[in-house]
Amino acid sequence: MPKDVNNALSHVGRTVPEDRAHIIRHMPDPLKKYHNKIGKLLGRHIQSTLILYYEIGEILCAATDEMKERADRQVGEVKHIELCPAIMAEALGVSDRLLYHCRKFARTYSRDEVQELLGVSAMTWTHVTHLLTADGEQLRSEMLQKVREEHWTCTKLRKEIGKRQEKVGSKSNRKRGLPANPSIALDQLAEETNRVLHAMSDIWLGERYNIVAELRHSNDFNLSDETWYRLDQAILTEEVAAEQHGRAAEDLKQIRGEIAQRRMVAAEAAEEDE
Repeated sequence: MPKDVNNALSHVGRTVPEDRAHIIRHMPDPLKKYHNKIGKLLGRHIQSTLILYYEIGEILCAATDEMKERADRQVGEVKHIELCPAIMAEALGVSDRLLYHCRKFARTYSRDEVQELLGVSAMTWTHVTHLLTADGEQLRSEMLQKVREEHWTCTKLRKEIGKRQEKVGSKSNRKRGLPANPSIALDQLAEETNRVLHAMSDIWLGERYNIVAELRHSNDFNLSDETWYRLDQAILTEEVAAEQHGRAAEDLKQIRGEIAQRRMVAAEAAEEDE
């Protein structure tokens, strides 16, 4: 391979996929040196972007931790903990989704792991945001390996993560049998509640996608009448679920009180027997 083509393929030390290498080989000679210059600039831009967003994420993690400490001492601060990136985004005039991604980036990857990401030829910020949606370190590691070795595009990565998690979800959604006793029923209820709370943290509170912030900027949408109707029905479903959750909470409080009274009666009876 001619020396100038080698130079064109070696920008920022990243391996070029074969399909792009083929284009470079057949590029007119005057363009090859300019491709090399642009490639180096783009490579540095991608690397600096990842570093910048990671450092922003570290700052947001520190801010969130401080808000948690304040919440332990001051009533009313709890609501600001998870909304920290959204509040900051509004003050800075930037996308709150970006800041949520930055915080998730810093929470998910160590500095050493970020250095590894910087060396992956196909890696971009969009790749990183898709990797952050993968449930579990093992799946993220497998998907990263595919990006590294097969130069997956962002679209390919997003689709494959979706397929993998859809398979896992279909297995976990199998119907359980009826619980044998109240203790087992409560264990199952606690497990399902944790799953729902995790989903709400990811979607409603903005860990992965802040739907509240998106809905409040509805003028940015370009939706059909049918889609608006589906959106309205989805919100209505959430409202009904919230109301049912409130009634369930009242029932649980009442039951806890009744159980506490039973325990007191049982303890008094045991003392009398002694």
